[in-house]
Amino acid sequence: MKYVSLLLFFWLICTGTYAQYENIWAFGDNAGIDFNNMAMPVKTAISGYGEGNAAVCDNNGRLLFYTNGYKVWDGNGNIMPGGEGIISDPILPPLPLPGGQPPDYASSTTQGALIVPMPGDGRKYYVFSMTCVELGITDNGLGRMYYSVVDMDRNGGLGDIDPVRKSILVDKGHTEALTAVVGDRCNVWLLAINRVKNELKAYSIDDNGISPVPVLSPLLDVNQNAAFGNIVASSDRRTLAIARWGVGIYDFDPVTGRAVGRLALAPAYSAVVWAYNTCFSPDNSKLYVSFGPVVVGVPYSFQYDLSSGDSATMTASRKPLNNPDNWSFKLGPDGRVYGSSRQNALNVINEPNLQMPACRYNPGGFLLAPGTGVSFAFTNAVAAMKKDTAKAAYEVEAACFASFERLEISHQDGWDYEWNTGARGTELKVERPGVYWARYYTAPCTWHADSFRVSFSNGVLPHIDTRNSCGSQANGAAWASTYDDDTVMYRYRWYDKDHNLLSDTDSLINVPPGNYMLSVSTAECDTTLVLEIRSEMHKLSFTTDSITCQGAELVFKNTSDPDYARFSWDFGDHSVSALRDPRHVYQDSGAYTVQLRGQGAVCTDTLTMEVVVDPRMASNFRADKDSICAGESVFFSAPADHPAIVSRLWHFGDDMFISVDGVQGIRHAFESGGLIRVQLLTRFRACPDTSAKARVYVQSLPVVNLGVDSVLCWRGVPIDLRNRANGSASGESFYSFWNTGDTTEVFRAVHPGVYTLTMVSGFLGCHNSESVAVIPGCHIDMPNAFTPNGDGINDYFFPRQLLAKQVTSFRMQVLDRWGNVVFETNHTDGRGWDGQYGGSALPEGVYTYLVDLETGGKRERYQGNVTVLR
Repeated sequence: MKYVSLLLFFWLICTGTYAQYENIWAFGDNAGIDFNNMAMPVKTAISGYGEGNAAVCDNNGRLLFYTNGYKVWDGNGNIMPGGEGIISDPILPPLPLPGGQPPDYASSTTQGALIVPMPGDGRKYYVFSMTCVELGITDNGLGRMYYSVVDMDRNGGLGDIDPVRKSILVDKGHTEALTAVVGDRCNVWLLAINRVKNELKAYSIDDNGISPVPVLSPLLDVNQNAAFGNIVASSDRRTLAIARWGVGIYDFDPVTGRAVGRLALAPAYSAVVWAYNTCFSPDNSKLYVSFGPVVVGVPYSFQYDLSSGDSATMTASRKPLNNPDNWSFKLGPDGRVYGSSRQNALNVINEPNLQMPACRYNPGGFLLAPGTGVSFAFTNAVAAMKKDTAKAAYEVEAACFASFERLEISHQDGWDYEWNTGARGTELKVERPGVYWARYYTAPCTWHADSFRVSFSNGVLPHIDTRNSCGSQANGAAWASTYDDDTVMYRYRWYDKDHNLLSDTDSLINVPPGNYMLSVSTAECDTTLVLEIRSEMHKLSFTTDSITCQGAELVFKNTSDPDYARFSWDFGDHSVSALRDPRHVYQDSGAYTVQLRGQGAVCTDTLTMEVVVDPRMASNFRADKDSICAGESVFFSAPADHPAIVSRLWHFGDDMFISVDGVQGIRHAFESGGLIRVQLLTRFRACPDTSAKARVYVQSLPVVNLGVDSVLCWRGVPIDLRNRANGSASGESFYSFWNTGDTTEVFRAVHPGVYTLTMVSGFLGCHNSESVAVIPGCHIDMPNAFTPNGDGINDYFFPRQLLAKQVTSFRMQVLDRWGNVVFETNHTDGRGWDGQYGGSALPEGVYTYLVDLETGGKRERYQGNVTVLR
């Protein structure tokens, strides 16, 4: 592989600060410095207590505006229309503060003012303000952090406060330290210190605004207690120095915003002199520290050498800078470190990367403009997140017969890598020539566009595609291919395992399973490739109902192997389909052969199946009679049996079905009269059930009831026989006759014997008979029931015929069911029992009678039951 850089463009990658943004300082009492040509003192309009100061310039170093955290002045030194009092919160005490207090809420804060260019909008700036310790240590006083937004497109291009985003509370409970550091993900980290929990808070600022949830990092014990002090970052943004009580050195991660304490460099100078301010040299090898008294007095300042990396050596490297001492230090755009001593002149460290005294410390070496002075601190750092761009182009030539080329991005520490192919990551595998590009970011916010022009001028290793052979059939194939626009001339030769030449084109077709070789050559390259054509078997199959009904939809479910992609159906009735899972309706009954032909990448197959279509049939039947007498039978005949019929169910007017399988007819007798509905339900194996109905008239038989057999007493009264029933249950006309030939309704039997009455219907001639026997030998005739209701009919129970003349003695008793005698008599000429006992009517029911008599010297006893009916 050969990489040739054709074109390489790089724009400057941003560091922690941009010199031009801090080319003009505004601090103290109307003081300022202009670094655009050489450091020159200038007069500004800034005022206040002198600690909270911040200023910002444009890309050309032109002053845009400055602030003390409470007021904002434009580049001409005029307070912006909305810049008078950018902290406005009713929870704070009203201004002016009582006796000797600072004139506002922020200018007495160590780092009370901070300007951060807004990411994603080059014309807007965040102005952060931190309230001072003089307001007290409650949540309503110390460390309330606010922000306002300056829009440079307002006020005729001089800028003004956005009224919608002014004095917005970010958080509270901080110390007086506040600064910002450019992050490594196109963001800025806003740094503050929680005064109670002793932890560093890092808020991310990006195109989406200020994150409400900070990243928290614990501080070293040396950074406790004090409310004032500052935070400063090294130029490489990897180290923080925090002055709070003592001085702590921290490793800072610009990606995550986390800080890890590395070294407690210096404790508090004394109980009343605490670390106030720190500043790194340009190469970060030296640290300049000031210790300020709690009560305003003379500060103390020192240089520490950090170059050894050894804790003990760094701590012992302290060297004083005095006469006069410095309250604060700040690295200027000219590479020199400036120190403030509350005079009208600044101390200058001309070679801050060198140890004392080689650093050329010059007390009072820079005179401020007349009528101006420095109080405590300089302007705060400006952390500008600038989106830079870097572009590079490469020419890549692949090796001989390379099947691919791997492109690799040189920057491995970036993020959001994206190739024009959609792939992600620092590498891309390409298999054909063309232009490929990758876009990504590197820290802190450099957008890269790397392009690669890839060529395969020595030929691309052909790609071999194969098609296996279906079983032992010789339908296997293989072919070689490169990309479409390849202009290299290739020569192909295909051989079998015995080195027999099979083809000299780019394709090999109609070969059985086995191993093959392909020799490929160009003007510069040649190689031999080995391939295998395998044997495959794929099953063609489908499921459906083998029996269906005429006119019903039949579903064919294709269960073939996935290899089959195209299908052709023939349903055997001149209908076809190319669907994978078709549906079909057979309009005529019969047997059909269904054929499925499948074609896949490897195999082609044909499968058949027999489908029987049952006809739709009615449930017709015939009866040999439509009118019968009760007790007679009718024969019902159905059409000839058919394989489609599963069963026939007959219903003859009752709740039961009679199943008859394999029989065309059935005979059934009807016992009850009336118009009877007959139904035949036919069930089929595929078609819906059908039914047929008919009616049969069944005439009821005449009803004949001659009663029980009777006893004819010797020389007694003749017995009258008659039909005790109505005769015809259906109300039809009928005629009757006795077996004696008589046709009278009442037949008088005077002789013992068997007498039969026959009744014949007048419509169908249905007849019925009953016989009764008249038995000789009795002397009395006892009734079996009587009705003592006073109507003059059957009011008494007594023998109905006169007793035989031979009776010489007589006794009759009637007993209730408990055996009590309720009536008794010895007289044959009385009326008999009237159904009463003791003058009261006995209830209906069955009673027992006993009759003892003597006739012709012979004793006889009669016993039976009589029913009282009322």
